[in-house]
Amino acid sequence: MIPHVHILATGGHNPNMTLVFPSLRVGFPTAPVTVHARPMADGMFERLNVALDAHVPEADLVRTEVDRHGEWMDKVLKTTKGLVVFLDTDVVFHKAVEHWQFKTGMAGRYIRRFREPLTRCVSESRLHPSLLFVDPFTLAQELDGWQSGFKVTRFNPPVTSFSAFTLAERTRAGVVPHFYDTGSALYQAVGGTSFTNDQLDAYDHLFAGTFVDELAAVIDDADLLAAHQVAWENPGRIRGAWRRQNDWFARRAC
Repeated sequence: MIPHVHILATGGHNPNMTLVFPSLRVGFPTAPVTVHARPMADGMFERLNVALDAHVPEADLVRTEVDRHGEWMDKVLKTTKGLVVFLDTDVVFHKAVEHWQFKTGMAGRYIRRFREPLTRCVSESRLHPSLLFVDPFTLAQELDGWQSGFKVTRFNPPVTSFSAFTLAERTRAGVVPHFYDTGSALYQAVGGTSFTNDQLDAYDHLFAGTFVDELAAVIDDADLLAAHQVAWENPGRIRGAWRRQNDWFARRAC
């Protein structure tokens, strides 16, 4: 089954807002594409439209008032039938991924539990939504199976949303904030399929693509801005960046 690709575009002032479009048809040669544009500063929507016309003119461009990533994903799944792929704008494709098939409700790049420097929280493990395959029917079945393991009442409504949130854990050493980033709560409930190394070689994703300036100021990664600059100038040169990124996560594992 050919998936429907959904992209949430944020009106950043760096080229990552449109980075994915030149290689989009490498990854998804025939899939229908809908780009959802958040409210943007003057000129940003027009810039997005120009990029689409140049590279993916057949894509649908719509506006959305939903600001939070997870809530937008929930809305898309409620209004779309069939296989869905969520895709970030700061992705570069090296090979086709459109034909990938999975047996689970979610499939994506596994991100381990780590100490996150921007929020200073423990970020819980998840499948990253930068390239996330979702089968809504299978996901619903998996959620039903998870909830069958305990009694659901009005007192303990289960979290069945992609939304992000933070919870506190009180320990003898103090209060530990746990960050359930977009999709993390669902991953804790039902799991999913992690991309293989071969699949990770098919694309690369620039973390913090639309807020890299903010993140670079607080993490110990002197090459972060340089890597983004390379991607803007020659996207093909970042091939294999996921391996270096995994090393970064491993150093902060907890």
